[in-house]
Amino acid sequence: MKPRQRSLTGLLLTIVLVPVIVGLIACLPVPLGDPEKSRIDPELSGVWLGRSEKPVVLLLEPYDKRSWLATVYELDFNKCADSAVEFDEEGLPGYAETLAQFRGLGSKCIAGEVIEIYKVWQAELGGERFMTWEPKGVFDETHGFEPEIWLGYRVDKVIKSEFTLRMVDFEHSAFEDESVETLLDKVEDQGFPRDPRLLRSLQRAVEKVIRRNVDESTLYEEPSVFYRIEPEDYDLLVLGVALEL
Repeated sequence: MKPRQRSLTGLLLTIVLVPVIVGLIACLPVPLGDPEKSRIDPELSGVWLGRSEKPVVLLLEPYDKRSWLATVYELDFNKCADSAVEFDEEGLPGYAETLAQFRGLGSKCIAGEVIEIYKVWQAELGGERFMTWEPKGVFDETHGFEPEIWLGYRVDKVIKSEFTLRMVDFEHSAFEDESVETLLDKVEDQGFPRDPRLLRSLQRAVEKVIRRNVDESTLYEEPSVFYRIEPEDYDLLVLGVALEL
């Protein structure tokens, strides 16, 4: 295990909320872009159905003109043990096929639990769109609410009913850049609270690597696809989640 890998693993042990959409070790030590200069895309606002180890419902709620509040619910289909319909856990079919399975279960058989809350904003790097997800509702006695990691995603195939996220893999060899390594060592040695100027320098170095390798497919994890949940289906999924809150 590389020193950076050991360090990130240690940081992640202090995180209360565990990301389920992608693996942990690929998380970034700095955010991407500036939330004060971001603008939300109204086409991404709303309620979405996604897939990780279990199906998830993602609420992208506009917080202001610059950012979203993202709430992730994990769905559980075991509430009705005698259900005749089984959800295919090997993959997520299209929206229509998935909802047909859900209708077979009925909302009373679908339970949900809030597992993650993030502040989300956008940035453009190398001509492509990226999202930063900053964990919220996380507290540690040594540094309070100051985040230790961020999730960085490339956003693709944005249409009214579907979009795709690919997480930036910080373990990619492209990040074994001398400037990134040097600044990361300084940040890790500094402890908390961290110098915002030092973090910004590290952020610029990380963003430079992404711009230089933006079209390199191996820079990203496998894609996660999200399908918009239409209002006529809210009673099936969203109310099914609300029953467990």
